Amino acid sequence: MFMIRLLLTGWALSAAVVSPAEENPPARFDSVLIDPYLPRAYQNAIVDINGDGRLDIAALGEGQESLVAWYENPTWKRRPISGGQTTDHIDMAFHDIDQDGDLEAALASDFNLGNTSSGGRISWLKRRENLNESWTVYPIGQEPTSHRVRWVDWEGKGRVELINLPILGVGATPEKALAAAVRLLAYPIPQNPVEEKWSQRVMDQSLHIAHGLYAGDLDGDGRGDLLTASAEGITWLVKNSDGQWSTTRLARGAQRENGYSGCSEVTVGKLNDGRRFLATIEPWHGSEVAVYVESATAPLTFGPRTVIDDSYISGHAVATGDFDHDGDDEILAGFRGEGWTIYLYNFNRDGSPAWKRWVVDRGGVAVQGISVADVNGDGRLDFVATGGLTHNVMLYLGKE
Repeated sequence: MFMIRLLLTGWALSAAVVSPAEENPPARFDSVLIDPYLPRAYQNAIVDINGDGRLDIAALGEGQESLVAWYENPTWKRRPISGGQTTDHIDMAFHDIDQDGDLEAALASDFNLGNTSSGGRISWLKRRENLNESWTVYPIGQEPTSHRVRWVDWEGKGRVELINLPILGVGATPEKALAAAVRLLAYPIPQNPVEEKWSQRVMDQSLHIAHGLYAGDLDGDGRGDLLTASAEGITWLVKNSDGQWSTTRLARGAQRENGYSGCSEVTVGKLNDGRRFLATIEPWHGSEVAVYVESATAPLTFGPRTVIDDSYISGHAVATGDFDHDGDDEILAGFRGEGWTIYLYNFNRDGSPAWKRWVVDRGGVAVQGISVADVNGDGRLDFVATGGLTHNVMLYLGKE
């Protein structure tokens, strides 16, 4: 059994961080309760918000009654980002927007999957001098069902743009998802982001039920790019020299004759031989974790599709990291439905299955979001998980 450590007194945690008794897991964690009640906790981020050199935690919740907050390392005191100024929060991404040396937050709020004609507010928020005050909110734009926001440096020169991925196109519904395609939007930062209106460009309009968004550098050319997870599968998007964007379909995801097809979440990992892999949840809010490993002879060619778990109920989070320092990234994934669990999958070169599974947490977090970083600076990767039905924020510290 892993040891459970509670930071806040007076609270009990019903779930244990466990592994099979007969085996040694590749990585072990101590769990820390960061917040016992963040209503409908959804996404989180690990960033140094106050600039003291230590990584803090930010988290947000869905619904009218929830909020956006950050937790200051090492006391994990909760401080406000946005309370009543915004509602129905769904995602956030941090960057020094006004170039004053402090991080600001881009925020997607006013989310309603049943309303594809209005809502989908995109804002940026600036921290006040008093850390106990909610941040100042400035407008960026609006697009119905805005669901994921990320910063991308397309040219690798420090000039980032904010990316906004809605789930549904205007006029579409989950039952009639093909009625309209999603507008994938880019917002360059104005010279004066406080006073100037933010412009927007439509990067792509070919996706449906676009749920997952990954920002990174897939081809290793020093320029940022995107991966989207949608009904069409995994799509790679890059910005060309002419300022336009091009897309490449890397994987189709789960294919169903009835119900949803494609992918719901996507992230990228790396094996110690240099090959990358895509880890996904499939299909939308689906039951399967799938992996696509890059070809050793054809870079940026991924496949075949390997389902490493088909037991999920409303799968909703996937991340990667080398938690055991063996040169191969492991996969962290979890689901928020009945029996909610977080699993760790370790690449297994020498036998079957190709990815071996361990339980990290069962019953403690109805996980909706996972972020990975070395939070306490000890050289081992940690992760943060936020739970919707459990309304909590948890930190899992890697240990020997």
